[in-house]
Amino acid sequence: MRHPKPWDSLLRFIQTWKFAAVSFSVCIYSVVWYWWIVSVITFIPSAYVQYSPQIQGLLFLGLILGTLFSEIFCSGRLSDWLMVKMAKRNGGQRMPEMRLWLVYPAVTVSAIGLIIWGISIDQQYHWIVGQIAFFLLAAGIQMGNTIIAAYIVDCYPLQSMAVITFYAVILNLSAFVNPFFIAPWVTASGYTWTFAAQGIITFVVSLPAFAVLQRFGPTLRAKSGQPGWVNPEYDSII
Repeated sequence: MRHPKPWDSLLRFIQTWKFAAVSFSVCIYSVVWYWWIVSVITFIPSAYVQYSPQIQGLLFLGLILGTLFSEIFCSGRLSDWLMVKMAKRNGGQRMPEMRLWLVYPAVTVSAIGLIIWGISIDQQYHWIVGQIAFFLLAAGIQMGNTIIAAYIVDCYPLQSMAVITFYAVILNLSAFVNPFFIAPWVTASGYTWTFAAQGIITFVVSLPAFAVLQRFGPTLRAKSGQPGWVNPEYDSII
């Protein structure tokens, strides 16, 4: 096995921007959809200031249960099942874009969760309403997470390490940036309008963006060409 140079990871991260199917899908998910979860986590102590820190910790259960539910029932297994069913209809030919059909319900569920949570805090609804909102938000985001990860690996299976590294870096950068603007936003607009706006942005931007990707993904991959490297385990074979 020929080991990559120490600087290859950085170079390949930069080069991955060229492959639009990867960079477009990852950026839309990270910046338009995923990073709102950081907004919610940041404001849990402020939104539930009437509760002790111990109780506030328990209020993360909605997010945990939503993530677990999505991971078990609505993520990889469901995505693979959909891929197999649609491939049969397509003469046995699999296309990465077939996975993206699950994005639409996932985006919708996340947007609903955001809107409900913002309203529940301003209107001082019972805490269970916020937990239901957390469940919906986390379930949608986790479903989207596994769909995007599977999609970019399907696009470039021989470069799976590089595309997942690219995904992880962009995702964490988005999480780092979010707290810098969410506090002034909530202060200026309040919980209802801040989180309703986030839900609307998620729905209005993500759905058309992924529809475009689903329609033109094969064209983007054809124009981008193939990366000039493969995973180390494939290097001796290629």
